[in-house]
Amino acid sequence: MCSAARDCTSYASEMDVRLVAATITENSFTATNDGELTGYPLITFTQPHADGNASAPITLKVFPAGAPGYIELTLDLSLQAGDELVIDCYPTHRSDGILYTPHGGETVNGLYLLGTTGIVNTIGNRATFPYFLPGINTGSWARGCAKSVSFAYNVGSVRH
Repeated sequence: MCSAARDCTSYASEMDVRLVAATITENSFTATNDGELTGYPLITFTQPHADGNASAPITLKVFPAGAPGYIELTLDLSLQAGDELVIDCYPTHRSDGILYTPHGGETVNGLYLLGTTGIVNTIGNRATFPYFLPGINTGSWARGCAKSVSFAYNVGSVRH
């Protein structure tokens, strides 16, 4: 996993999907998929205990490499100190694709946080969660929505 403001390298497989570089800043990222398959991000937002201020609602926007638009998720949630939100974009994980753990509480399925308008896709396909195509993928989230973000990568199954 990569952490905020740090470059990292991870190889998901020999030829199919390779996340060769991911750079995360305060509210944006770039991720290079140097393979031939679609990849799916696994993103964790946290609010540290030391900061007791609520963050803005979570908005995550991903621009897949070479795609004509973006996929955006907006969750009706303000993270409080010690909270954690995990968004797993891998297709077979959709039933538990959003997990929310309030500080000191039990982890719950957070799909309800999307509501009825929480997914926007301007690419023109039916994707409901973000994905990474081969090439340089970029994205952002609402400034202040989390105090730290980690980032991992799931192997895909669609050859390009």
